[in-house]
Order: sequence, then C-alpha cells, then structure tokens
Amino acid sequence: MNGLILLRKPQGITSFHALDEIKKKLKIKKVGHTGTLDKFAEGLLVVLTGTYTRLTPLFSHLDKEYISTIELGKQTDTLDPEGEIVNTGEIPEPETITGILSQFSGEMEQIPPRYSAIHLNGERLYKKALRGEDIHVPKRKIVIHKMKQLLYNPPYLQLKINCSGGTYIRAIARDIGKESGSCAYVTELIRTKVGRFELSSAVTASQFEPEKDFLPPHIFISQLCNVKIVHIKKEYSFKVVHGIPLRDDFFLEKTGTDGIYAVFEENTLRACIKKTGNNFTYMMVFGGK
Repeated sequence: MNGLILLRKPQGITSFHALDEIKKKLKIKKVGHTGTLDKFAEGLLVVLTGTYTRLTPLFSHLDKEYISTIELGKQTDTLDPEGEIVNTGEIPEPETITGILSQFSGEMEQIPPRYSAIHLNGERLYKKALRGEDIHVPKRKIVIHKMKQLLYNPPYLQLKINCSGGTYIRAIARDIGKESGSCAYVTELIRTKVGRFELSSAVTASQFEPEKDFLPPHIFISQLCNVKIVHIKKEYSFKVVHGIPLRDDFFLEKTGTDGIYAVFEENTLRACIKKTGNNFTYMMVFGGK
C-alpha cells in the first residue's frame, strides 16, 4: 500500500522500531519515516509507505515544532536523559533566562551534539563519540522562527520552539545553559508539528487501521508548501509514465514559477518534476495506480 501515515511515536523506542507494528499490519517492508526522533523523545513521525518512500526528500527540510523541557544546572554527555551527568552549575534566575531567550531568534549557526546521527567523514557522529574520539563538529545554519517560554519552575524550563528542519533542540538547551553561565540538557521532548502536519491528527501504531489512517497523495502533497500541484491532460499521461520530455501545454494548469511540481492524473500521482525556466526535469516517476 502506498500512502502517508501520521504516527505518534512513544518514548523509549527508536524511530526505526516505531515502524515495526506498521510493517506487520501492512505486511510490507517499504515503510520509512521522514525525520528521526531521538529514543527519549515522543511525538509526530511522518511515515511514507511503498513506492512513496521515494518522496522522503520533499519532507526532510520542513519546519518543525517542539515542546521541550530543559533542566538547568546539569548537563549530560548526550544532552538528554539517557546520558551520564558530566557537568553541574548554578540555577539561573528567571530574569536571566528571559533575557537569554530573546537571543535565540532568526538565522543562526548551531553546533550539533556529538551524540547525533550526522555523518562526518563517512561515519555517524555518535559512533565516533562512543569511541571517545576528539571530534570537531562543524557548525550548521538553522532558523528559529519562534521560541516561547511556557514556564520556568527552576530548574525546569519548558519551551515551545518553531524551527527549521535540521535544528537540534538538545543543542539549543546546551547553548541556553552556556549563555546563562550554567549548563543544561533536555529532559523531555515532544514534536508537535512537521510542516503543516500536526500531532493532534496522528495515531499510535496500535491504533493504526490501514482502511482509514492512510493519507492519499493528492491530500498530503497539497500540505507541502515547497511543492506545487499540476494535472496532466489525459492524452499526455503516457508521456509522464514513460519519462518523455514535457511541455507546459501538456498540463491542465499553467505551471508558472520555477520549482518542484507534483504531476497528477486526476487523484493519481504520476511524477515529481522540477521546472527551471521553460524546462522540466523528472525527479521521480510513479507508473502505477
């Protein structure tokens, strides 16, 4: 079965193992999430199945929303509750925290945690960290769209964070602790949004029912702000299926600006293409129903 599932991952299991029950119910192996949640974290996983797993790159850079609880005055080596405490410090005053949070806004550079799945020189960072290697982790550009303090009951700070894909909340906690003259780590993390997809619409693996919990492509692709939708004229649909070069007049709608387009024949996804000027390049083709 091909489709999208909004899955609620519980705490205590990896994102990979969160898919086990879905695979069993569907009796297929091609099931993949579009963005990892740490084992200690819970919340929304956007899951693609069947041939639609090829659409994963369209989801990887979507903005995210999290609710995070941070403990000030302690820091673990992994920056989460599964690590060992490696540092302690004073508990910052509320006014100190309020002043610091205003600094975490807009585009900035972030050093990802040493214990992360980022590749460095062909290997995951966490594997190097586990061996005790001295790692120079390069900075990455991120965007924090909005950070709202929900409560500060020292030493616990709860935040709602809207940020770009690729942002590490554990690194934000580390940096808040450092800026406050102390240290910090994340104790709880819930992902509440991926792009326009919301946790409130998600199901647990045990609740998942294939007959009603799949989102078809014409529904979920319409939620992707980075993808436009066009419909191929029926007499030209064979060109798309066979990867034949396309022209603007093959579509029912004008394509307009450059960018990524999902090509549908009625409600059936036929391809994803990229428009540059007057040229169309195939990214992927879906031949079946």
